[in-house]
Amino acid sequence: LHCRTKGIPDLEMLQIFHGPKTDYSEPQDLYRIDVIIDDLSNAGLIEDELEIIWWTDQSSQSNSVSLSVCSEDIPDCYFGYIPNQSEDTNINYYIKAADFSGRVERLPMAGQYTFSVVGGSPSSPGDINNDGTVNILDVVMSVNIVLNVYEPTDQEFYASDLNSDGIVNILDIIIIVNLIVG
Repeated sequence: LHCRTKGIPDLEMLQIFHGPKTDYSEPQDLYRIDVIIDDLSNAGLIEDELEIIWWTDQSSQSNSVSLSVCSEDIPDCYFGYIPNQSEDTNINYYIKAADFSGRVERLPMAGQYTFSVVGGSPSSPGDINNDGTVNILDVVMSVNIVLNVYEPTDQEFYASDLNSDGIVNILDIIIIVNLIVG
């Protein structure tokens, strides 16, 4: 703190950037947290130490979610998902990162971010457009997601990723078709 207030920067700092989540008025399957982590020391990030620590107002026990590298071509981009909640609540969270130079940072530096959510499950697997049925319209949406014609919301991505491998591809389309055909 002394160096920062005196204007002497730490040129090898570990920086975390994040736009806090806003409140949700409808239930979601997942809440995606996007983060930029810039390792200015170039010592390398410790993958097991890149995480989101979260808890709800109803639970004092914290949970952790590991951050993964974004599939988009954005430098230093990471993301993680906080799961849906069964009841209306506030989700509190902060982001933690560490690098091999020994630096450990968290954002925010003190306290936590908070956003409110509506509980419940919004969709069933395969029902990408959330119309209550799995049909050919969901297959078309899934194909458009695979071909990068359409950028899905987190809820649509979750409903499309039927084999839960973190990727929407032809295997998920086959599962949706099998759901329709029976």
